[in-house]
Amino acid sequence: MAMLATVSIAGYSAVNRGMADRGALQSAVSTLRVAQQTCLIDRVPTKVLFFNQKIVKGSATAFQGTAIAIKQAGRITMDPQSAFGMLVDEFADWDKSYPVKRKNAGGGGGNRVGMRFFSMRKSDESKGFDKCSTLVNPYVTQVNALDDCMIQRGMKIEEWCKEYAPNNNVMYGFEAVSGSVGDWKAGDPYGIEIARIDLPKGYIFGNDAPKGDKLDSASIAAVTFDPEDGEPSMSGNVPISLMRPATGGSGGFTARLVGTISADMLKDTFK
Repeated sequence: MAMLATVSIAGYSAVNRGMADRGALQSAVSTLRVAQQTCLIDRVPTKVLFFNQKIVKGSATAFQGTAIAIKQAGRITMDPQSAFGMLVDEFADWDKSYPVKRKNAGGGGGNRVGMRFFSMRKSDESKGFDKCSTLVNPYVTQVNALDDCMIQRGMKIEEWCKEYAPNNNVMYGFEAVSGSVGDWKAGDPYGIEIARIDLPKGYIFGNDAPKGDKLDSASIAAVTFDPEDGEPSMSGNVPISLMRPATGGSGGFTARLVGTISADMLKDTFK
């Protein structure tokens, strides 16, 4: 009886580990499929960014991977320096979708959580979470009065009328919560989050344990989808590993590969 109980417990543990491994892999694949289907339906570029973080609570250490699916929503059309430090897309009707905070007035979004603008530039894929995105307030602010913006941009009245009169002389922008919008430039494509998953504790993307307690880009930084291409763009397969304490009492961790996401796994719906 004792021997049978031992075998049963060992078998149950193995089944449990297998289910957890498959669940982590399936969660990541489902996030990629959200981005893939959004690209096909909305006909806009999308991508999934992969991050890892180290979580320390007291004497316990854990690791966790996060995948964020984003879709391109537009382009920044004014240099933030010319827009009073705000992110502006002249072709987005932000004032119809978000509360408006008037210049030199209170109010706005109250205690609501802001949203993030993610850079769609390929050069930002390998940056950490805070460096490839900007958290903005949950309300928009009117960017320009005629005289203010003309002075700021050094424009003549005829230049203003030609460039901005068709837009009814009013634009709205988002202010960064931190007060700085970073290195955004006019023409930069921006994206918004459409899906996110956190892997179970201990599971990461790649096979290298993150050193910091913030979301840092994984070794495979992103998978991108373009409506004009027939296949996802991947710099390599996306491995998922389970971080386990190293044997021998060294205090370190080792990575056990539990699954790998390849382009072939995503081709069946991208036709």
